[in-house]
Amino acid sequence: MKLAENSVSLGDVAKTTSNTYELVHDLNCHQEGLSMRMTAMEYQLADINRELTALVQYLRPNRIPRNESSKTVATNDDASNNAVRRKHKVAES
Repeated sequence: MKLAENSVSLGDVAKTTSNTYELVHDLNCHQEGLSMRMTAMEYQLADINRELTALVQYLRPNRIPRNESSKTVATNDDASNNAVRRKHKVAES
């Protein structure tokens, strides 16, 4: 009887060991897959960072400060208003 109990216990230990090995193997495969995905994301983020840096460098020289652009718009508006005034004065004469 005791031998039969030990045999069942040994069978349970073997089954538990086998299940544990399968779980560890599955976790290892899953971890490798996640690691590969993270590496791919790191490369994509590095590419995006390079592209954004290049875009900033491209846009920086062409940037017009806000104060200067508003002065330019005001100057253009004044010039068009003056032209209208001149035409109006000529028409009155």
